[in-house]
Amino acid sequence: MNSENIYQLLLKRKPHYTLPQELYTTDEVHDFDLQSIFYRHWIFAAFEVELPNSGSYLSMMIGNTPIVLVRTRGGDIKGFFNTCRHRGAQILADGQGRCQRIVCPYHQWSYSLEGELVGATGMDEDFERKSFGLREIQVERVAGTVYVALSSDAPEFTPFREAFEPLISRYNLLDGKVVHHQKIVENANWKLAMENARECAHCDVGHPELCLSLVNGFTLDRNDPHNLAFYSELAKRGIPTDHQEGKWYSAGHVPLQPGIKSMTMDGNYDVRKLLNDDVAALGYLRWSLQSHCYNIALPDYVFTFSVMPLNAKQTLVHSKWLVHKDAVEGEDYDIEKLRRLWETTNNQDVYLTEINQKGVGSAGYEPGPYMPEAESWCERFTDWYCDEAKSFLEKRAGSELQAAE
Repeated sequence: MNSENIYQLLLKRKPHYTLPQELYTTDEVHDFDLQSIFYRHWIFAAFEVELPNSGSYLSMMIGNTPIVLVRTRGGDIKGFFNTCRHRGAQILADGQGRCQRIVCPYHQWSYSLEGELVGATGMDEDFERKSFGLREIQVERVAGTVYVALSSDAPEFTPFREAFEPLISRYNLLDGKVVHHQKIVENANWKLAMENARECAHCDVGHPELCLSLVNGFTLDRNDPHNLAFYSELAKRGIPTDHQEGKWYSAGHVPLQPGIKSMTMDGNYDVRKLLNDDVAALGYLRWSLQSHCYNIALPDYVFTFSVMPLNAKQTLVHSKWLVHKDAVEGEDYDIEKLRRLWETTNNQDVYLTEINQKGVGSAGYEPGPYMPEAESWCERFTDWYCDEAKSFLEKRAGSELQAAE
């Protein structure tokens, strides 16, 4: 499938409808999605506390591309393509660690924490080391959260920072610690995983445990007395009562059910040492990036959910739990209890997205209409995907025409 075929599929998509089948099922579109979406947009990569010391690193994959975040000797966080400038080997294995230098295990080329090539085995003395440092990627930090972009073509970051920082800073994430990182492989396309995360029309039946605490923020009745009182409290504190939204991001507070303190199996706090007492009346803070993540901050913990395509029909789902750094396991929290609600929810979503993939891949599939209200955020996501994909193809076609001239 060439670029023109993909472009025609994008044009074929009817307004207010799901995507044509091939956009959910084919290897060619998977490769295209990496190039047009994941390599060109901001990715929530980590919490800053996961890189506590000079030399701390976090190595991960974005699509087929290994990257690494490193805490430099000066305390900055830099990001690099995790690819040796000698013959291209992946340098640091996926995961976390700490090092004094970044050393390639293949031929022992070594780099400083700032990415400079400092040791080039087998090369002559006059070899220009300055020209072969690690290739840098964009890194931005917001109140303890870390984002990366592999391309200079990524959207302007400042509007997201200005909208999100006043909201998330109340949760003191720099005083937190990550206590669990779950990875699940869903046998479904990443877009189906994200559509599922963008609506809660399935929650009453699909997530009964979650519904104990969750007010459906996608279809919130603002005239309900409980919700009116909640938004009145936000206004008193000078907090925006509407979600702060840009084309590729959204952030805002949503009420919990009456009498509920946190999103847990019983509605009470699962962590006795709160991130900040001052956020106890603020429901939950939800923030999302269109391409891949949906995250929640509560008084006692923060939960993050992000997807990464593995192939056309498989998606790796990352979930992390952050609590206050002084919370003691076994005293202030039980890790199994803390994990239970979202691990239960994630496992339920595995089933839902996988039956979605089976149906979408069948001979009987035709795109169907989104529910106007309950699935409006799904439609927003799909509209965004189509706009970004078409823009990428149009820009590339223009570049190719210019090159031909």
